[in-house]
Amino acid sequence: MMKLSPHEDSDHEVVERASLVSVRQEWRSRLFSIFLIFVELVVVIYCLSIRLLL
Repeated sequence: MMKLSPHEDSDHEVVERASLVSVRQEWRSRLFSIFLIFVELVVVIYCLSIRLLL
């Protein structure tokens, strides 16, 4: 990374940290939604298998 001036560098670091935090939150929400869909699928398959067995 090129350092033009200390002021610009610190601004860039702040922006990078903010984007990293937002990316982390985005990944958390994505993983959580994928996990919820997976749980729903498992529950549906479980219920269907019970109905078929009975």
